[in-house]
Amino acid sequence: MGVEAILQMKNVKKWYETRVPVKNSRFKSEKKFVKAVDGINLDVNAGEILGVIGESGCGKSTLGKLLMLLEEPTAGEILINGVPSHELYKRNQLEFRRKVQIIFQNPFDSFDPRNTIATVLLRTLKLHQIGSSKEERLKMIADALEEVGLKPSHKYMSRYPHELSGGQLQRISILRAMLLEPEILIADEAVSMLDVSVRAGIIKLLKKLTEANNTALIFISHDINTTSYISDKIAVMYLGEVVEYGLAEDLVERTSHPYTKVLLSNSASIDMKENEAITISGEPPTPIDHGPGCYFAPRCYMVQDVCLSKHPKHQSITNHHRASCHFVK
Repeated sequence: MGVEAILQMKNVKKWYETRVPVKNSRFKSEKKFVKAVDGINLDVNAGEILGVIGESGCGKSTLGKLLMLLEEPTAGEILINGVPSHELYKRNQLEFRRKVQIIFQNPFDSFDPRNTIATVLLRTLKLHQIGSSKEERLKMIADALEEVGLKPSHKYMSRYPHELSGGQLQRISILRAMLLEPEILIADEAVSMLDVSVRAGIIKLLKKLTEANNTALIFISHDINTTSYISDKIAVMYLGEVVEYGLAEDLVERTSHPYTKVLLSNSASIDMKENEAITISGEPPTPIDHGPGCYFAPRCYMVQDVCLSKHPKHQSITNHHRASCHFVK
């Protein structure tokens, strides 16, 4: 686009040290590394929505924590407006937390059950010095609640978290984050615990607020249908790696990686012919000491000898679409 991305991930890795038993020994163990995130290179522009999808254990939530600096990267760089995120955090932790916000999967874990919604939101605004008085902040909260469809606002301000439904509370989680006008918002499985009837409203709300505030949104999910609906671009992760990346429409219409094809063909919400469903067996292998070949090879329906011996490099399909597979072309 000719504009420097607001968020840049350059060869980002997160490895956890662990010890595993030595074969044929009852007492010895050796040091190994769990490669939760293993060399991520992604850019996100202001106002853009990047979907990150994959099975449980693929590293997508760990990536979200790295972006929030809830975890420290083992290697690589995360840049915000061209500045390393850890430098921004050292300069001013409060400013960094306002600039980068996260919405978690379970909204009931995100609120102090002893405080009313008004108290929680007032504390957030006061901490970040938004608004000059309590009255002004209460007006901001009331207006925001009305904007996200919680009307009349006074009914919700006086309630405690347990008195609200999951959908209502998740709307308030989004509202709390957006009151700070963040430049980057991370939604980590933000709709997965909600009823299907509620999800559409939350997705539309996220889309509306990010567009209105020109916020970059990283939408983390295991549901490729929801992700393709909300996202401008999609990154498909498998065992810590991005195996396919592209514009959402390209990735769905011109899928190139076998793993993405599996996810799409098994999505009940996407219009696929019955005979196109692809089944694979087993769970993703442990992310400890991968073999020399493709990480997906043990489960892949297209596997060949080269897949077991040589790790595939990313190949460009178009300017905005790439995949890591020996048989992309």
